[in-house]
Amino acid sequence: MWSAVSEVAIFFLGIIGLGTVALRGKRELISALILGQIFIYLIWLVSLDVRFCFVVLKFASILGVWALLTSGQLIRFAGVFAFLGSVFLARPMENWDERFVWGFNAKVLHTFTGGAIADQLTRPEIAIFHPNNPKLFSALAAIATSQREWAAYFPKLAMIALWLPIFLLIFKLGLSLWRQSFILLLALTCCGRLVFTAYLDPVLAMGVFIGTYALFFDSRVRRESILLLSLAPLIKLEGALILAIVLGVYAYTLWREGRFRREWKSALWFAPAALAVVLWKWRCTSWGLGSYYTSAQNSFIANLIPRATDPYQYWVVLRSMIQSNRILFDLVLIAGAYRFWGPKVEWRPLRPVLWIGTLNLLCLFPIYFGTPFEMAWHINHSVERTTLPFYLLVVGTLVLGLNPNTFAGGSERPARETQKS
Repeated sequence: MWSAVSEVAIFFLGIIGLGTVALRGKRELISALILGQIFIYLIWLVSLDVRFCFVVLKFASILGVWALLTSGQLIRFAGVFAFLGSVFLARPMENWDERFVWGFNAKVLHTFTGGAIADQLTRPEIAIFHPNNPKLFSALAAIATSQREWAAYFPKLAMIALWLPIFLLIFKLGLSLWRQSFILLLALTCCGRLVFTAYLDPVLAMGVFIGTYALFFDSRVRRESILLLSLAPLIKLEGALILAIVLGVYAYTLWREGRFRREWKSALWFAPAALAVVLWKWRCTSWGLGSYYTSAQNSFIANLIPRATDPYQYWVVLRSMIQSNRILFDLVLIAGAYRFWGPKVEWRPLRPVLWIGTLNLLCLFPIYFGTPFEMAWHINHSVERTTLPFYLLVVGTLVLGLNPNTFAGGSERPARETQKS
């Protein structure tokens, strides 16, 4: 019992301590939680030894105790941690994807080191387990379980680590109680039965939603929002595509409002995650890991062209998107009607975020067109999860709108709206 408690404490305090070192001693809990995860992931990418990573966290946990106690968020951290722990650790990993995709990759990292990892991940029969997917969750889960035999409960500590900064950032945004409640209700509605499993789609979607909302509408937490968004390409492959869309739209918004030169240095907070992406891609290349999109008999382009030139295929994908999440699709219509015909305030600044959600949805069409599997089967087994970022971004942004407390707290009102008023 006490050994398990000490391992959990070392894991989380070590992450906070490592992040505090990266922040040069600044007691910023959310940033430390995110940076700590990225840096321990970088250490694993270099060492390929989860036991060594746990030793690093042991030393860092000493600083983590000081950082947590002096952060001013100890009670909030403890409350969120207790809530997440009670729901995530109540059930083992039992669904197919969480056991045989994310759980399998984590078990490989837990069991093997060095070149033995490559030997396991390059076996032809495990191509369906996405061995080339980013390994942030797998590395965190393997480190958390490095001191004990593999089991189906302890790896879910990694999910708690990924969700913690999201919840803490929601509270730091200074949203009203009804807005906070709406976000939590939206997460439960959109993610449904997946939200407290080891599926990575809900945490990716919520991270993108909260990170994007904070990035565009609250300059006080720009660093935290950038760091949270930087986790996206480390969680799942499609996270890189979503992040590219977010950054492209945000850069265009800054340029249009004349703020690009003033704020481009904030992008440096993407550097640790970018380094992790480069190192993982280097590992994939040296190990010969590839996606089933490229390793299948038919190439992506060979599958894409005949489907993309058939108008009926667009309806097949769109119909599946609507049918799989019909309640959420109805929410988009209701939220859109509310924003158009409801309170006539602060509508224009919301458009960039809505464009991000729409572009993300449109990118799913070529992805499904290029699948090496039978398209209807692939859509039916994944569209409920792949559309989550769209629904969370669009419904959340339409209903929340701009937070009046944000501007009172020191954020910059978008230039176009300032001139208008």
